[in-house]
Amino acid sequence: MGDAFETLSEEGFQFFGRVTASVTHEIKNALAVIRENAGLMEDLIALGERKGDLDPARILALAGKIGTQAMKADGIVRNMNRFAHSMDEPLADLDLGETVELLATLSGRIAAMHGVAFETRVPDAPVWVKTNPVFLETLLWACLECAMNAAGPQKRLGIVLEETGSGARVRITGIQGENEPEFPSERHRDLYLAIGAEVRFGPGRDEIILELPKRASL
Repeated sequence: MGDAFETLSEEGFQFFGRVTASVTHEIKNALAVIRENAGLMEDLIALGERKGDLDPARILALAGKIGTQAMKADGIVRNMNRFAHSMDEPLADLDLGETVELLATLSGRIAAMHGVAFETRVPDAPVWVKTNPVFLETLLWACLECAMNAAGPQKRLGIVLEETGSGARVRITGIQGENEPEFPSERHRDLYLAIGAEVRFGPGRDEIILELPKRASL
């Protein structure tokens, strides 16, 4: 377990740092659009007051853009809040569908920088496991990062969640695994062994497979 925490101090903090930097950049973009449209609205109102000819349609359009960006920023903050709370408990019941979709959303801008798009497929019913949230998220991020670096020519990665008799399986499809021959590394191995998971390439090295038990033995 000590080795896993040592790995987490390296991999995990880098992961949290990259996600935080990406999320704050998205928030700054939303705020910039809000400021720009608020400034335009002020200019229109001032112009209308001078000329006695306000244009309600343009003001309403700008208000709508501001509202859209405010909702976007609120969604980003709520996702980041959920992500931050993954540190609350060392062992927690997780709906893997929610976890997979949260990680895909938080990693969306980083994926776009790689020219990659994610497509998540999760079951309608929740898939529950009891595990360490931080270890799992760091491990899932390592899989996503490897997949982004090894994405096939279409640059579309599938993130597929499946329930199994012993727990759950996450498959990341659409890769060319020969581009990443040393995954998972020894450091990743410390993480997945700590939560009783397994990480491997599929037989054709065209997907990464993460197997998780129903309950981690921490």
